[in-house]
Amino acid sequence: MRAARGGAPLVRAVATGIGATLALAMCAAPEEQPQVEFGSGPFFEEIADVWAAAARRSHDDAEQAIARCMTDEGFDYAPVPYQAGGAIGESRADLLEEGFGVFIVVEEDAVVVNPNTAYRASLTAQAAAEYDLALHGVVPREPETDDDARAGTGADDADADGREGAGCYAQGWASLGADPLTEHLPLVEEIHAASRGTLEHPDYLAAMAQWSACMSDAGYPGMTQESDPTFYLQDLMVAELPVGELRAGDPRLGELVALERELAAVHLACLDSSQAYAVRAALVEIAQREVMERRAAEVTAYITALHERAAS
Repeated sequence: MRAARGGAPLVRAVATGIGATLALAMCAAPEEQPQVEFGSGPFFEEIADVWAAAARRSHDDAEQAIARCMTDEGFDYAPVPYQAGGAIGESRADLLEEGFGVFIVVEEDAVVVNPNTAYRASLTAQAAAEYDLALHGVVPREPETDDDARAGTGADDADADGREGAGCYAQGWASLGADPLTEHLPLVEEIHAASRGTLEHPDYLAAMAQWSACMSDAGYPGMTQESDPTFYLQDLMVAELPVGELRAGDPRLGELVALERELAAVHLACLDSSQAYAVRAALVEIAQREVMERRAAEVTAYITALHERAAS
């Protein structure tokens, strides 16, 4: 069995002084131990609801602006409904049922269908091209040679009628004004950096060493990071199933799906026995709280901006 690939280099460690918090976290029962994903922790829990409301309002307002612009260009355009994003493995039950999203194909519960697809398909080739130009504008081309780059050629900046600038899609989003995330990006980036820094903390590394040993004992040697089960399955797919070879109903699929679910169960069991989730959740809590307290005024300003966007 081939070992999985490693991940990216680890980043800085967070401050110590976490004994009491870690002790409480490690006492949690396995089913109570939290998942620790990118975008989790107290900061993201605090902004989750208002961020979702702001995202929906931004989407809806932008789509309305796009529709007005396209009407002005002489085309029909129906605003595309908003759909919140999701992720595989958001809970323990999800991970056990859906695996790591490699061989187990999860059907979307409600996929938003673009209401403009049929309209565009009904247009002539020339009209469809004009529709695309109105919606997306001119797509710049990279210079093909160094001479092109020096001469400023090889990139389109206007259409055949001399119209410059972005299409209705970009104009619609630009009409919203400043994006709260863009304005407060340094704060959010530091929160993410602090969270990633917990991956280098000695307590987490010790827990992951126990996880690695547990995985090895279960028949999956060479895994050292939480992402390695996914890489293992992806490597298996590349090695044994050339791109496009596997189809629904393939007799091998059942065995591969069973392997993925088995690996997910082993992964969770080893995380529980090593307390890795509990340890990292406590570390993330402390790391994010430190940034939130130090930059409290910026946190308040960001949340206020999100509320304003949601209510606009």
